Amino acid sequence: IVYLPAGTHDFFGFKHGLTATSRVIYIDEIVYEPIPPCPSVVNFEFATSTVNSATFNWFTAPNTPENANLFYEVRTSGAAGSGETGLVTSGTLPAAAGTGTITGLVDASIYQIYVKTVCENDGFDFWTQIQFTTSCFPFDILEENFDTTSVGSATNQTIPVCWKFIDEGVGSGY
Repeated sequence: IVYLPAGTHDFFGFKHGLTATSRVIYIDEIVYEPIPPCPSVVNFEFATSTVNSATFNWFTAPNTPENANLFYEVRTSGAAGSGETGLVTSGTLPAAAGTGTITGLVDASIYQIYVKTVCENDGFDFWTQIQFTTSCFPFDILEENFDTTSVGSATNQTIPVCWKFIDEGVGSGY
């Protein structure tokens, strides 16, 4: 990401190191948009989980105000801000903390977490999203009907949650 200074006459160019002047260069994925008034967190990542919680880590950008918060939504479906359907929990964490744990989750479940930095007077940032899975609850009695479970393969690891795919080169197994 390259931030351009505010102003009405923004210019940017591309320079190539090719020897001839008439070369074709293809450039893709360029987005020109205003700098968000509240900087994004950097390297937001899933750290670890238990059967009912998940911990995340991040860094704040150097120009993040001290009073900034990280607003989050944990969802099983739907986009950030799309309403109650699929919303599991939401809340805020101090952005400067660099780590946070969200509780009240269900074991062996796949979630999406959406986060954005919220600054008191400067508005908010754009949503960032990652997927995570909570840990599996330990089994005390093991019961699995493999007759209805998709077999999968080394290249298509279709397996039930909480199982691992094992391929010793002689077949498939869980």
